[in-house]
Amino acid sequence: MKKKGLIALGLGVGAGILLLSLSGKKDDTPRSMNQLADQQGKIATYPPAQYKIWADALYESLKSYVLGYFRDDTEQVINIFKKIKNDKDLAELADAFGTREFGLTSAFGFSDKKTLAQVLSSEVGTKNLQAINQALNSNGVTYQYS
Repeated sequence: MKKKGLIALGLGVGAGILLLSLSGKKDDTPRSMNQLADQQGKIATYPPAQYKIWADALYESLKSYVLGYFRDDTEQVINIFKKIKNDKDLAELADAFGTREFGLTSAFGFSDKKTLAQVLSSEVGTKNLQAINQALNSNGVTYQYS
């Protein structure tokens, strides 16, 4: 009887996780963003090294929000997104960013690996996120962060 109860509990938890993962959340992975851009026939505007430079600069700027000290790099972040000309550029930037550690320093064991979309959604304030989306939209980028 205990075994059946544990199996039922496990199935219930598994079904709940599956439902949450399918609950209409858009796929913010670089691969899905690249697929969307490819379907649109977009090509990258810049060489791959440029996206890596911007990804590293974004990481350094966005990291300051998470670590709790206030260094105002908001303009630098927005200026990078102003250089993004289409959805393919944004996908390349997200791909170059990959997943990086955010949160308390890894020395304390509390850091979390996040994509660019996850960092922007969870760590950047609404006002700054709106400014980023506005910069993207002004260049015709259809993808918007939420």
